Amino acid sequence: LLERGRKHGPAGKLRQHLDYLWRSCSGNLDAQSDLFRLTYASETLKDQGWDNYVLDAHEWKSGVTPVPSQHNGFYVEKAALNAAFAQDGSHLHPVTFRVVGDADRFMHVMAEYGLGTRQLNSTATCHTIALEPA
Repeated sequence: LLERGRKHGPAGKLRQHLDYLWRSCSGNLDAQSDLFRLTYASETLKDQGWDNYVLDAHEWKSGVTPVPSQHNGFYVEKAALNAAFAQDGSHLHPVTFRVVGDADRFMHVMAEYGLGTRQLNSTATCHTIALEPA
């Protein structure tokens, strides 16, 4: 936070970052927004060694899935992710993830944070999983 404040000054939004840290460490997770819980689930997977990438539209449409540095990774298109959530963090419509590795684990972690998923298909390179609104 200090580095961010020094680098960005008032534009660094330190209050919002501090509020986020406080809520993530002390609040009831079930009471948080869908986007907050997705962020928390993503951090949990990253802590377990998963890679995650947010791809631009060109990268996503190319169909190329980056090879994770470990055995597991998950990928999402940035524009689709942004469009799937309202300003207040509520989940509006499905967003598609590409999962390399343990798709069941990915879906289990999402469920632990109250996020619904549905596997759409699987290929030799990845699984396609939709994160669906409640």
